[in-house]
Amino acid sequence: MLFDYGKTTFSKARTVLLPFLIWNLAFLALVLLAQKNGVGFGYLPDAINASPRELTTLAFAIEGLPINVPLYFLRDLLLCILLAPVLGILIKRYPLTILAIFFAYAVLPVPSGIFLKKSILFGFSFGIYVSLHQIDIRALDRHAVVISALFLAVAVMLATALYWTGPDYPVWVDMLRSLTAICGIIGSWAISAILIRSRLGQRLSRSEGLSFWVFCAHYPLLIAFWMIWNRAAHPGLYPLFYFSTPILALLILVVSHNAAKRLAPKLHAVLTGSRAGPFQFGAKGHAGKRDKPEGLVRHLFPRGKSNTMTQPISKMLLVLSAVSAAIPASAFAQGANAGTSFVESFDTIDRKIWYISDGWDNGAHQNCTWSKDQVAVENGVLELTFEQRKVGKRDYACGEIQTRKRFGYGTYEARIKTADGSGLNSAFFTYIGPTDKQPHDEIDFEVLGKDSGKVQVNQYISAKGGNEKLVDVEGGANAGFNDYAFVWEKDRLRYYLNGTLIQDVTDPSKIPSNDQKIFFSLWGTDTLSSWMGKFDYQGPAKMQIDRVAFTAPGEKCQFPELHYLHARLRAILHSQQTCCDAKKTEIRLAIAERETGSFHAGRIVPGP
Repeated sequence: MLFDYGKTTFSKARTVLLPFLIWNLAFLALVLLAQKNGVGFGYLPDAINASPRELTTLAFAIEGLPINVPLYFLRDLLLCILLAPVLGILIKRYPLTILAIFFAYAVLPVPSGIFLKKSILFGFSFGIYVSLHQIDIRALDRHAVVISALFLAVAVMLATALYWTGPDYPVWVDMLRSLTAICGIIGSWAISAILIRSRLGQRLSRSEGLSFWVFCAHYPLLIAFWMIWNRAAHPGLYPLFYFSTPILALLILVVSHNAAKRLAPKLHAVLTGSRAGPFQFGAKGHAGKRDKPEGLVRHLFPRGKSNTMTQPISKMLLVLSAVSAAIPASAFAQGANAGTSFVESFDTIDRKIWYISDGWDNGAHQNCTWSKDQVAVENGVLELTFEQRKVGKRDYACGEIQTRKRFGYGTYEARIKTADGSGLNSAFFTYIGPTDKQPHDEIDFEVLGKDSGKVQVNQYISAKGGNEKLVDVEGGANAGFNDYAFVWEKDRLRYYLNGTLIQDVTDPSKIPSNDQKIFFSLWGTDTLSSWMGKFDYQGPAKMQIDRVAFTAPGEKCQFPELHYLHARLRAILHSQQTCCDAKKTEIRLAIAERETGSFHAGRIVPGP
């Protein structure tokens, strides 16, 4: 036995677990109180309506991220501490093999298992390796400038990749993200080696309590800022929010930390993990004097060198981590790419444009699991299917497809034939929400299988709906292809069905403002029977999408008039009418569109 396991785990429960519980449970209580009063929906998980299992995870990070998201680091760190004896033995006997396995686990797209952030296990194990093998990483200091430059370059490359691939980034970007997190171990040390020689760096290294305070408190503060910004500021001023918010948050946190330390020192000690005051150290480098060694590795494995990672540099690293953590939270607050005009006729599924939902469901209300096998293209038509097939925890499989990029104001059009079946929902909509660090905004066309003769339009603003309207679909939405479209402007939202205006929204409080992704989905329910009808499975069901287009304001129309009329005629022929009826309908269609001007070149023309 290399150390007193019980004493060490008890110590870390006080300095890691207790602060995690206090900060996270306090924020969860605040969220529950806010959502009870109608505030915060869409910005944070729905805690009010969460199941006991979901609420337990939000509180204790059992199966997923805690409500105070950055605190996942403390959860995984405590897990590493509990596993330290096993890790120490493995790394001492098979150092390179174990590190290689943990490196592959961190970078490759394999299941996370019991960890929320796989790179934390590698970083912790690397620290054990450094201590056990008496490696003095201060040797890197002479190369600090070069290492820092390389690390920052990699970080910029990652940010660029994330920007261009959108929120639902591909596997290779996710691997690059994990690799950058691992490189950050060395990169952060190098940056700290430069800063520690400055007066500012020396002051930061003496502020361990502050760094922990910033780390635990910055996320709730940034969420509050984002909620205020969405209600009070103009979207065009977003760069001001992006650059000013981290600075403002840091100033508030410094003031609040100092006030807590002065007015409630005992509470401050608990909230910061009972971390001690400043340490004394020399100004020429990392090495310095300290009152007593408190490094985790020294506690666990005393045979390692005691001076391989000194307290000043350790505290500097924590400060950098806490301060830099404020930036990503605001970076994802705004859509990275508002999207440009496009038309999709579905000759194939372009994976650069579309992301296929696979392997999960949207909650207990949904009786099917999204499956990529339920999404296919047949004869130039996208088909989403619903069928009885065990996938995951559900007995049914269903299909959904969504754009990788987000789109803002403009004209959205889709030609759709909906599915049959009570309890099913065929939907064409735009959406953004908490998974993309955004409030829940949504614009909907939904055909409910209990009555395919009607389509429901609706929109959500910061998770608040209540704007439903049911409109008749002549002949039935499931009998043939119909054209659904909406024109979304800052102060106006109009819904169209087959070229006819069916809903005109002019109240700004009922118009979404955040860029959204485009979705098509077919799903079912066993519980929402009053809305979607009692679920009655009669066999596989199919939703078909012939085409979809987005036209940004002022952009060239996406469809020429002839193409549009030809497509409408093709839809009419598919509806099992006689050739004579089809010809008459084609003539009536051409005359009506020429006289009303409801469509021009395939794009809805804004009118009175």
